[in-house]
Amino acid sequence: MEQGYLHFEVLDSDCPHAIVGGGTLYLLDEQSYRVFAASKNRGELTGLHQIEFKHIAMLEVDMKSRVVSIFSLHKAELAELQFPTRSHLKQFITRFSGFEKEVEASSKRIKPMSALLFMLFTYAFLWAGTRPTPADIHPEKIRLRVAALVVRLMQWLEGIIGQQGILIAGVLLTGLFLYLVFRPELSRLRSQRVVYVNTAPIAKD
Repeated sequence: MEQGYLHFEVLDSDCPHAIVGGGTLYLLDEQSYRVFAASKNRGELTGLHQIEFKHIAMLEVDMKSRVVSIFSLHKAELAELQFPTRSHLKQFITRFSGFEKEVEASSKRIKPMSALLFMLFTYAFLWAGTRPTPADIHPEKIRLRVAALVVRLMQWLEGIIGQQGILIAGVLLTGLFLYLVFRPELSRLRSQRVVYVNTAPIAKD
């Protein structure tokens, strides 16, 4: 196969071969594939089912069934390809340069500044929950006003839920913090459906 073109076998009796290269996806039957593989000039090949990247708006991937659905700008399905293995499917997706994974709002990572504030607030619970005695939770000699206010909050909470309750709350907040930081990765692990959107200009025809 000519350099720059990658061949994939797909589970389709009519078009069992998919070839990606030169900004085009070719879907071929056995006879067309033999002609394609033997040709040195791709531009001379005619009558083949081919889809240019510029006409593709979105790739919808079902990881469970190993199916890639290809859609145009107007949401019309251009093709549906099922791969024999996940590794072939993932390799196929990497050939579509300029396509970026769509991130759902519910799975976005916490912003850095919010993460920093959350981390410091969580640390206050862990700090207060691990003091040798409840009497050690006091704002004495703390010059930073915000930090002193947080310690006063810990004092107040200690009187309501106790030092052990504060520690448990700190552990729970730590778990929530880690979830917010690694939410995109966890979402990808749970989700079987992934969408890739073409970031390049899309032809309307």
